[in-house]
Amino acid sequence: MQVTEAKHIEGYKIQLTFSTGKIRVIDFEKKFIKYAPSKWLKMENFMKFKVDEGNIVWGKNWDVIFNIESLLRW
Repeated sequence: MQVTEAKHIEGYKIQLTFSTGKIRVIDFEKKFIKYAPSKWLKMENFMKFKVDEGNIVWGKNWDVIFNIESLLRW
């Protein structure tokens, strides 16, 4: 399973579309506060997410990435 599309909704919420056709709106705020380097908490940096090789990632070298299966459980 892969992320095929990611669209910012508001704040730290992103709508993800998966290769299975499932669509989920994920609020990343708590996970970012807990796991991400502080630079990614700034909204201007958070908004720089992209879909790369079926994952939603932040940074050129995938500085932040979350397990796809866990995204479906959020």
